[in-house]
Amino acid sequence: TGSDTLSDVAVIRATGTLDATGVTAYWLRPVPPLAQGRAQLRIVDPDTLEIAVQSARQTVRGTNSGLAVTGGSMRITGLSQADQIGEIHAEIAGSLPDALTLLREPRLHLLDRIPINLKDPAGDAAASLAVTVPLDSQVRIDSIAIRATAHVQNTHLGAVVAGRDLDRGTLDLVVNNDGLTVKGQALLAAIPATVNAAMDFRAGPPTQVLQRVTVTGRPSAAQLAAAGLDATDMLAGPLDMQAVVTELRNGQGNIQVDADMTGATLTVAPLDWHKPVGTGARASALLRLTHDRLDGIDAIALDGDGVSLRGTAECTDGRVSLVRLDRLVFGRTTLQGTMRLPGSAE
Repeated sequence: TGSDTLSDVAVIRATGTLDATGVTAYWLRPVPPLAQGRAQLRIVDPDTLEIAVQSARQTVRGTNSGLAVTGGSMRITGLSQADQIGEIHAEIAGSLPDALTLLREPRLHLLDRIPINLKDPAGDAAASLAVTVPLDSQVRIDSIAIRATAHVQNTHLGAVVAGRDLDRGTLDLVVNNDGLTVKGQALLAAIPATVNAAMDFRAGPPTQVLQRVTVTGRPSAAQLAAAGLDATDMLAGPLDMQAVVTELRNGQGNIQVDADMTGATLTVAPLDWHKPVGTGARASALLRLTHDRLDGIDAIALDGDGVSLRGTAECTDGRVSLVRLDRLVFGRTTLQGTMRLPGSAE
């Protein structure tokens, strides 16, 4: 539209399309570009431009394979204004290591906000990525809204919880600027478990909770022994367990363990005491950690038919060296005392 003299002209309608193959497109430099793309550029109106991607490869720094982009779009609004906004969506599939490398890109660095320890990752990921970014060459990461969701299969993560590996995981992940959540099933320290984890990427004080992981499962005494918690001289059979692992920014942490021992047998041979399968008993303890190393055990408790225990434990070099029994009741026997374990200092 315009005046008769064309001194005042405004575009009120614009449409059009452009199809392309073999496209290379940078969507957030210096993140590596999309390559080998099939896409269509659409002029929606004078204020809006849209690029629809049918397929492409998301190149990943340091690898030759990259990630497959099975669909996506970039919508740019504000073309008639001083400032524009880009909304990017992409459906991505590939290996978990490549997906994590992309999320660690300097322009995104979602997984570098805190020292999350994801060693030796492996698995297959199908992810959706959404990015909203002001189209300004000087834009800061705090102004870029990023959200990614992923379904990961055949997952392996080394030393992910208290130094133990996660294997054969089927996990759903959500990551954004503030943190990461993980839910699913996996083998943790070779024990089948349900995992529910949350990690905080935000800055905070030394006492800030960086991650909290809840693990539930039904391990046997033999599986617990293989994981480093050997009580097979007293315990046999399965336990219904829940462990909540909490890690603080200062490296301190704890594991709250609760177990239903109804399906297990518990035997204390020196006192001629035995709890058979089917008799109710519950146990709990709070394990203190320093940089994933056992530092002590508080609030040790065991309650059941004919048994009651309260105590604590001290650790040396990550191993239990001293156990204090504030009260121990087996049937008509009541004990109190201190036990120093073999190999501990005198």
